[in-house]
Amino acid sequence: QCRKFIVVTDPAVKKEIHDKAGTQPMIEQAPVVLVLCATPDTEHEDAMPCGEVKHPIDMALSGAYMMLEAYDQGLGSCWIHRAKEEFESEEGKALLKKWGIEGDYIGVGHCILGYPAEEPRPAAPRKPDYIVYA
Repeated sequence: QCRKFIVVTDPAVKKEIHDKAGTQPMIEQAPVVLVLCATPDTEHEDAMPCGEVKHPIDMALSGAYMMLEAYDQGLGSCWIHRAKEEFESEEGKALLKKWGIEGDYIGVGHCILGYPAEEPRPAAPRKPDYIVYA
């Protein structure tokens, strides 16, 4: 349980994330912004140890599953991979504290959600050497 999911819908908070943490402009434009954070340390004696690498990777997988579910629900989503740098900054740490999040949390990413303005185009074909069989 070394993770935090912060759901942001308030335009003022989205602007604050953008202004203080230096994120992409899509942060302000999206109806919903999910901020995903994890801690490298266990804060509970009965919890399994949270490895420095393991929990941020697990949290990124949680974000990927959220994006798949969003698509299934007819929503568009986009992963913004700037949260680590944002929440390492003093401004980012101040935001976490303002939101009542204490501890050594690492920003993992943002997942923005909304209704797509148009149908997504098909994915480009993969390069022939994208998959390697050994």
